[in-house]
Amino acid sequence: MKFFERNSTRTKGILSKENRVLFFGINLFFLQVILGVIREKRIIEFLWGLYCFIRYKPSPLIDYKVNLNLVEYSKFKLLKLNNNIIVSRSWHYGADFKIFLEYGQPGSRFIYVNSKSTTIYSPYQKNNGVYHIHNIINLENDRYLVSTGDSCKYLDEYIINSEKCIMIKRHLNFIGGFTASIKIKNNILLGTDFSYRPNYLYNFNTKDKYFLPKEAWLEYIIEINNLKDDLICIITKKLNTSLGHKIVFCTLTKNYLNAMQVSIEDDFIYETI
Repeated sequence: MKFFERNSTRTKGILSKENRVLFFGINLFFLQVILGVIREKRIIEFLWGLYCFIRYKPSPLIDYKVNLNLVEYSKFKLLKLNNNIIVSRSWHYGADFKIFLEYGQPGSRFIYVNSKSTTIYSPYQKNNGVYHIHNIINLENDRYLVSTGDSCKYLDEYIINSEKCIMIKRHLNFIGGFTASIKIKNNILLGTDFSYRPNYLYNFNTKDKYFLPKEAWLEYIIEINNLKDDLICIITKKLNTSLGHKIVFCTLTKNYLNAMQVSIEDDFIYETI
């Protein structure tokens, strides 16, 4: 089986060392940001972040605590396939199949696994702006929403099964690189991936946005889980740190009830496919 990989010798990220602008040994941070935005082709994303700073405010919060002894995890799977390791940070388990989305550096393949075969799809192979896949969530039957990153942040709808992988609609051409998702009472909530810019829950069905509380709104969302009834738990992470927040959101009242600053660690789970 042949694996598709794109060569990449440059470190990704607007704030990577390669984007530094030095003046007598001093990094000019503002110019670094501008250079990084241009090199990463993320001008629209940058402008959207500025617009959110101006247009929106953080959501109010009822209760806030700090407990750094509590550890939440940023989960990855290391998939062993024919002596190769594929990294995934989002997957879907069906009744008799699994779908893994590659989070490579670079790498953006879809891996469909059932009891009979393993099929690898590369729908973004010719798009260098899609560096890896952020998230997948099932709509119904074999239809899925897929979020991509980094330069191209698409929200695409696919039909994926053992016989085909077909994109049927692009719902968002920009600002669609969501990194977490959950389906609650026929509504799909998606979590944004903006570092040091305002983040929010996005209701795919109604298009409403619920901006995070000020304590966490500059942290990207890594996980969304159902607690009970109308309550969900959102886990955020601050870029390049081991800090984040655990936030409770009520989907009925659309309010953030409480937040706790916690420690965040990477969790790597090995699986053979």
